[in-house]
Formats: sequence, structure tokens, C-alpha cells
Amino acid sequence: MSTSLKEIASIVGVSTTTVVRALKDRPDVKEETKQRIIKVAKELGYRPNILARGLVTNRSFTVGIVVPDLTNPFFPELIKGIETTIWAKGFNAILADTDYDLVKEEAAIESLISRQVDGIVIAPIESRRDRAVYEMLQESGVPFVCMSMVQDLNTDLVIADDEAGAYAAVRHLLSLGRRRVAYMGSSLSPRADAERLSGYKKALQEAGIDFDESLVLRGDQRDVDSGQSLMNEYFASGRTCDAVLSFSDLMALGVMKAVRQRGLSIPSDVAVVGFDDIKVASAMEIPLTTVSIPKYNLGEEAANLLIRRIDQLKGKKDTDKRSPGTVTFQKIVLRPTLVVRGSCGASSKTGQ
Repeated sequence: MSTSLKEIASIVGVSTTTVVRALKDRPDVKEETKQRIIKVAKELGYRPNILARGLVTNRSFTVGIVVPDLTNPFFPELIKGIETTIWAKGFNAILADTDYDLVKEEAAIESLISRQVDGIVIAPIESRRDRAVYEMLQESGVPFVCMSMVQDLNTDLVIADDEAGAYAAVRHLLSLGRRRVAYMGSSLSPRADAERLSGYKKALQEAGIDFDESLVLRGDQRDVDSGQSLMNEYFASGRTCDAVLSFSDLMALGVMKAVRQRGLSIPSDVAVVGFDDIKVASAMEIPLTTVSIPKYNLGEEAANLLIRRIDQLKGKKDTDKRSPGTVTFQKIVLRPTLVVRGSCGASSKTGQ
């Protein structure tokens, strides 16, 4: 380990002591120098001796990350925000994919506790009714941060403002003269779905348009096939619309396929807006207008909050000696941004 530290010091042109302080995120090292050291450390593949550090500090220097679907392009960027942040603080990550399976989620959390991770970031399965697994996690004393609200659970939370995102999208569609705006939701994420439907209704109400339940369609998945199938069922029932706000970009891509298969034009006949701003959204033949969720920033905020909790619990900082039961939990809400592209018929721009 010392050789690697010397190599980093030599490349950056600082002392070994400065390297050690930078890798411990000490405030007495300039931020520019710290970032150069971290960059070189990554390039050299340097990792601290975690076992030795753990014996001294009573830490495992590992953080668990639990997500419901790694195949969904929303999550890799969020995970990247978490992993990059914890790595800079000297932590490794253990990743678990629950596949929207409640049993797998519980097993993943139990496994991470048994591995003695220092903390966990969880994107919970929102449809879970039984809070026992989270109560067990609280009783274990392992700090954790949720990326979505769990009903009646008091914990640290980092989320996007789903209501504001949907409101901005529908308001934009209405400003373009659309009046029959359909909302395509997902029962996989009931909390986020309810928030987005609320924003949808708020925009309609402000425009003096009555809410029409027949314009709401909801699936039990959130992928391309689900979006296409739901839209085909909608059209088959004889219903019409001139715009669709989809729960996710993947569902929106399915909507676009269904619309075009019926011989309708995007955006002149039907405007389409997604949610998430995954990378493929801008690369489509008709680029997708979408509510951009700050995925990387969400992961970064969650990781920083978790590390603060770990520091408090392990006694690294004397500023907060409260037991977990007396902690005042934080709720961090990041605002999404509407990214306007070709699928809604307006010129490209980014706005609130």
C-alpha cells in the first residue's frame, strides 16, 4: 500500500502525507489537489487495505446498494452517482438487484446486514405493504437511505419531485394547444405514480380542463412492451388523445411505436412525453421530450447523506453523538427539468 501511495505522490507532485489526507477527505487539502490525487489513485487502481483499516476503525468500508431493476437504464446512472461518491471516501460497493421481487429484496437486505456493511442505499419496491424488513434494518443499527418513500417509515430520503415534473410536462403540452392529454402510469411505483398523477391533475385544473378518468391508463410494468401494449389497448377501446405523458421513457418509446403503427403521426397527431431522460431518449428518430430526473445527483446526494450517518454512528465526528433512535431524518428533494425535443412538436430547449 505504501508503494502505491508513493507512486501517487510522485505523479501528483505532493507528499505522501498529503495523499493520505486527500484520500481521507481531510479539509486541510485543497479541493483541486484532492481531485487530482483521487483521479491518479483511480488510474493506478489504488485501494486501501480495507481489512487493516476495519480492524482499527471498526468499519467494513463497504456500502450496500439495492435497486429493483438493473436492466432499466434509469438505475446505472443513479448507481454511478452513489459509487463514485463512496469510492472517493474510501468505500467499496456491494450491489443487489431485486428484480421487483419482494422476497429477493428482503434477502438482499438480510445478506448485506450479515456482511456487516457500514450502510445501505435502497431504491425500495414501492408496492411493498409489509414494513417488517425495513424495521429489521432499523433495529440492526445499519444506517440506510431510501430513494423512494416507504409508507409510514421514518427514515432518510432522497427523491425527485415527481409532482413538479409531471406538472411541467402537462403544462407545456397544454401551452401547445393539446387538450386530450392521456396519462400512462405504472403500478410498480405507486408512490411516484400518485405524485405524477397529482401534477397532471394540477396542470389540467389550472387550465380549466376537467379531469377525465378515461384518459388515465396504468400498467404493471414500466418497459417498452408495456407502453406499446397499453397504448394499443387504449386505441382498441375507441378512446382518443392528442398527447401522452408516460411514466417512463421506456414506456414512452412503446407509446410511440403504437401510435405510428396506427398510421398516426408524432407529434402532429399525438405528442409524446416521457420521464427519466435516459440516454436513448435523445437518439431516437423522433427525439423524445422528457422530464429529466437528475439521476447521478440523486445517487450523489444519497451517498453523501449515508456517509454522514456512518460517520455519526461510528463516532468519527463529535458534532452528533445521538443514537439512531434520536436522529432527525433528512428529506432531500431534487427538482427535475423538462427537456423539450421533437416528440411534442416544439423547438428543442431545456426548462423548468
